[in-house]
Amino acid sequence: MRPVLVLSLVALLGCKRGEAVRTTAAAPPTPAATGGGPSAPLLPGATCAFPSKIEEDVTIKAGCVADVRSNVLVANGRTLTIEPGVTLRFHGASYLEIGHKGSRLVARGEKSQPIVFTSAASSPRRGDWVGLVFDDAPGEGTVIEHAIIEYAGRESHGGQGAFTAFRAFPERRVTVRNVTFRHNETAVANRHAGSTFAAFERNIFADNTRAMRVSPSVLAAIGEGNELADVTEITGGTVTKKGTFPKSAGGYLVAEPIYVNGEGAEVASLTLARGSVLRFAPKTWLEVGTGGPAELFVAGVTLTSAAAKPAPGDWVGLFFGDKTKRAHVTDTRIEYAGGEEHNGDAAVTFVGSKSWQALDVHFGGVTFRHLQQAHFSSNGEGCSKALDPRHGIGWAGVTEPCR
Repeated sequence: MRPVLVLSLVALLGCKRGEAVRTTAAAPPTPAATGGGPSAPLLPGATCAFPSKIEEDVTIKAGCVADVRSNVLVANGRTLTIEPGVTLRFHGASYLEIGHKGSRLVARGEKSQPIVFTSAASSPRRGDWVGLVFDDAPGEGTVIEHAIIEYAGRESHGGQGAFTAFRAFPERRVTVRNVTFRHNETAVANRHAGSTFAAFERNIFADNTRAMRVSPSVLAAIGEGNELADVTEITGGTVTKKGTFPKSAGGYLVAEPIYVNGEGAEVASLTLARGSVLRFAPKTWLEVGTGGPAELFVAGVTLTSAAAKPAPGDWVGLFFGDKTKRAHVTDTRIEYAGGEEHNGDAAVTFVGSKSWQALDVHFGGVTFRHLQQAHFSSNGEGCSKALDPRHGIGWAGVTEPCR
């Protein structure tokens, strides 16, 4: 052992007086983000910093894990670009706001490297953080693609979902494609009539309290291939163009009345996808062609009550006005309607001066049941047509099927 000690002493004596012994330490991780304002020190597990202010263009580089510890606004028309494989961990009631004076979010992940917007909590749950909040002026080309948005939806600071349209933004500005929304309170909140998406397709909704809370016009304009495993809440509003309520495994809650009315000479047209179930809240209805030219196509659909214990008259029913161009309702079940609201006096009420015969409206293979009032109410001699047995309409439990 003595030679070892001698070598150690020699090594120590070889140092000059006042000279520090140099040691090699691991360099701190280099923030893999460019641009932006000041950032706080990295938290455990983080590999790059997220700026506390975004007043210039910022890129979060591929593979980063970063913490968002406060509300961050992408300001003054700037662009936040997020590359594939990035994970953003949101703390508390934090959110990311886009759409200030044309600001943009360009978040393009890849199928094998999705971008993840998630909670920073050690035991995450729905509503841990607010979400992505879009103001009234998102720049063209705003896109979220191949991403996962989870554990968001806290209602705070104007946020109402993991994706919130806080104010109405111009149509066709925002694309949402191949995004998985999971474990959120409300996943998508967009109650503004004109704020339709440039594309909204192939998105997956799973284990959210609500898939969406949207206006009728937004729902009718979304794309194809979306998997809606959770209930979608339809707020009040008007469909003014051609569109479809897509099939939803979670069904629809109609929270406020829905109208279908074109503007000027343009005919509004609404199709309810086969297999859909629409559950109507009290004092709600579906009204077609009272304020503008309109069409309705319903086949293989259930229109029913939203009550846990449904009863006749829970909701009002269907209304058709003089400006109805066409309406075909086939192989459909209408139940628990007939509520005495909005001058409704039947499950299906024709309003205005025109009788049933004057409108191209057809009911075939429809079953009415558990109604509070008549099946149909029509001007003129419309009831004689409604009672034609060739239409295959099923009368159940109402002594006055038409008035």
